[in-house]
Amino acid sequence: MRQYEGMFLFDAATVTSEAEAKEEVHRLLDRSEAEIVVCRKWEERRLAYEIKKCKRGLYMLAFFRVAPDKVRGLERDARLSEKVLRLLVLRAEWVTEDRIQEMLPERLQTPAPTPAPTESAGKPTNDGDAKASAPESPDVTAPAPEAVTSPQEGVELNVARTSSESDAAAEPTSTE
Repeated sequence: MRQYEGMFLFDAATVTSEAEAKEEVHRLLDRSEAEIVVCRKWEERRLAYEIKKCKRGLYMLAFFRVAPDKVRGLERDARLSEKVLRLLVLRAEWVTEDRIQEMLPERLQTPAPTPAPTESAGKPTNDGDAKASAPESPDVTAPAPEAVTSPQEGVELNVARTSSESDAAAEPTSTE
């Protein structure tokens, strides 16, 4: 028996609870005679693109041991299941049980510690300091200069067109 990692994607509208999704994972793995090490909810989120007209999905992560010839049957059963949208099975022999416990979603989804406040956090700031330290945002209203070739050979006009400037103000520059 080899160790595998399986990521099951369920339709969030069809599967109403985590327990129902876990039950379906256990049913599929039991049909393949797999020994389940861990089966946990990974996350529920909006999908990047629709899969079978579904916009939201529930991800379940399972680590299990099964004979290699049973994996194809597991994938077939998952495709035939009305609840499972996708299944990805990877061989995970390098993963120890301690490492599996570390990779569980509860451990990965803990919020990052907030940075400690600095000394100047409670002090009022001078408006001049705030303006000096804040980066200036680029002016999105100013159009980029256009390179216009005039009827004369070798003369190129660099023109930045705005509503207040006219084309007559453009100066010819030589490309030579």
